[in-house]
Amino acid sequence: MLVYKPKEDFQRTINFQGNYVELLKKLHEALSEKCNKSKGYEKAKNDVMLYELAVKLDAQIALFTEKLSHYQDIFIKPYDLELEECADQFEEVWSEALDYIDKNLESNTEVSKKIKSTTEEYIALEEIDKNHIEVKNVVYKDLKNLLKLVK
Repeated sequence: MLVYKPKEDFQRTINFQGNYVELLKKLHEALSEKCNKSKGYEKAKNDVMLYELAVKLDAQIALFTEKLSHYQDIFIKPYDLELEECADQFEEVWSEALDYIDKNLESNTEVSKKIKSTTEEYIALEEIDKNHIEVKNVVYKDLKNLLKLVK
């Protein structure tokens, strides 16, 4: 089972993007100082590099702002609600899935195979991942949707 943690991954991406923007700002500042001290051909060359860096920095700031805005305004609120629902109902859905497997041991339907596979993959995870709410949420949503198909 692929251990998928969307919130953690999103936060890691935002942090990486923010760090990259900060590094570009430092480089821009250093190159600016270099431009002020240089003359002639060297100054012209540094001015071009500074201009290209400024364009790149502006683009990265826009990407960072867009990612952060998407995270705060679109992603996090509904996702936190999903995690809350999972925390409240995971055990119930998990038990229902195990009961379904017990009652349908000989069943070879596609849904039955998927329920068995999902539970087996979850059981095989390391304890730290089993207890991680985002991993549980993926399993919860999968099982919940599969169980709806057999009702």
